[in-house]
Amino acid sequence: MKTHKVMTAIVLVMLAAACAGVETKPAGTKPVSFVTQPKTPDEQAVAQMLEAWIAAYNEPNLAKHVACYGPDAKIKSLAAGGVVSREEYMAALLSIIHLPKLELRQIKITMLSPDRSHVEADEHTFFASGSTDVNRHFFDLIRRDGQWYIIEERHLD
Repeated sequence: MKTHKVMTAIVLVMLAAACAGVETKPAGTKPVSFVTQPKTPDEQAVAQMLEAWIAAYNEPNLAKHVACYGPDAKIKSLAAGGVVSREEYMAALLSIIHLPKLELRQIKITMLSPDRSHVEADEHTFFASGSTDVNRHFFDLIRRDGQWYIIEERHLD
């Protein structure tokens, strides 16, 4: 029990530090493709956040990746074995020795309001063994204080 509390505290400190410096511009190459290019400033901001999310995962900079999720996010994670909080998700990712590389393709952004967005995409996972996997992914995002956050992530099994 004490080990779990210490791990949770470490993860929370890492998240707090990362949240302060999450950049919305992607680093390096863009492993993303869109059904139609984002046109409005809101669509472009959501696209930039998704690009930052996947770039941080592929670096890997897990603190920056997990900071793209809102504090109350619900994340359906195979690594964590179900729907978890962002702290539980971070702990699960830290336990994986070789993270696969990800790409998002056929991204479709739907603006539900100026501060809410729904995104659908095909997530392509490339494992070190050479195998690949494709899942349909869904993201719900909100804008808080000018910053976009994922509040729910799920995929088709």
